[in-house]
Amino acid sequence: QSLRFSLGYTDTEIETGQGAVQEIAASPLPFLDASLFPGIVLEPGIAYKVDENIDFNQIYTPGTSPELVLTSAADFAVLEPGFVDKNGDNFGVFTLTGSWRQSTLNRGIFPTAGVSNSLALEATIPGSDIDYYKLSYNGQYYWPLSRNLTLRIRGELGYGRGYGGVDELPFFENYFSGGIGSVRGFESNTLGPKSSPARIYDRSSVRVGPTDSITTYITQNGELLSSGLDTTPDPFGGNILTEGSVELILPTPFAQGSRAVRTVAFYDIGNVFNDACRSTQINCDNFDAGKLRSTVGLALTWLSGFGPLSFSFGVPLEKEDGDETEFFQFTLGGAF
Repeated sequence: QSLRFSLGYTDTEIETGQGAVQEIAASPLPFLDASLFPGIVLEPGIAYKVDENIDFNQIYTPGTSPELVLTSAADFAVLEPGFVDKNGDNFGVFTLTGSWRQSTLNRGIFPTAGVSNSLALEATIPGSDIDYYKLSYNGQYYWPLSRNLTLRIRGELGYGRGYGGVDELPFFENYFSGGIGSVRGFESNTLGPKSSPARIYDRSSVRVGPTDSITTYITQNGELLSSGLDTTPDPFGGNILTEGSVELILPTPFAQGSRAVRTVAFYDIGNVFNDACRSTQINCDNFDAGKLRSTVGLALTWLSGFGPLSFSFGVPLEKEDGDETEFFQFTLGGAF
C-alpha cells in the first residue's frame, strides 16, 4: 500500500458569451444583434414591472418604459445567478491532494485475482481564489471461479462541494458518467444533470420560446425573427458520482490462452447527481437509487501495438426519456 501527497496550482479563466448556459452566467442576456435596434437596454439582475396584456401589434417607440416592452416576468426574470456571477471568472487555485492506495492484484495488466482500493482527497488551501474539495474512491475485486472464469466487481464513488464563501462545486470540476469505463450502453459523459440553455432578448423583440433548437422571437409589430442560438440542453455533470460493475471474465474463443485479449459479460449501474440543482435544470436530482441507470452486454479489450482497443455492446435496462444510448462503443486507450 502507498500514501502520497502532492501540491498543485492551476489558473482558470472563464470566457462567457451569448450562449453561456444559465448555470454559468445569469440570463437573460442581450441578443447578438441588439445594437442594431434603438431603445432601452434591460440589465440582468434588475427587476422590471411587466404588462402581460401588451398588444404586439403596436409599433415600438424608442424610450418606451420596460412595462410596455416585456411580455411576462417569467420570460425575463433572472431566477438565479450563475457560477460566474457569484464567484467571478478568473481563479488561481492551490490544491493539496492526499491519496491512499492498496493492491493485492496478481498482475498490473488484466489481473485475475486480488483486490485494489484507492481513496483520494483534493482540497484547495489558503491563498486560492475559490474553495472546494473532492473526495473520490475507486475499488475492484477479482474472484477466480474456475480455471477459465473470473468474477470482477468494480465500484467508484465521488463527492465534491464548495466551502467557505462558495456554495457549490465549480462546474469545471464536475463528475461525469456514461460510456466505456463507466456505464456502457450510454453515450460517453451524457448521464446526469443537463445544462439550462441561455435566455436572451433584444431591444425590440421578445422571446417566445425555442423551436427545433432555434430561438424564435416575436417583434413589436408581429413579425417573427430567429437566431442560431442552440437551445438543446447539454450534459453538465454533477458533484455526486455513483458507479458499479459486475463482470464475468470469459475465455475468448479465437484467442485461447492469450493475455492480450479479454472478453467479459457485464452489468453496469450508475449515474451522476447534484445536491445543489437549479430549478431550471433537466435530469438534475440529489442522489436517488431509483434514478440509477443500468446496462448489460459484452465487451472485449485487445492490447494492440497501438494501445488497448476496447469494444462494447451494451443494452440499457434502466433508462429514461432523453437518455442518449449507444449500443456499440469503441475506444482507443484507457484503463485495463
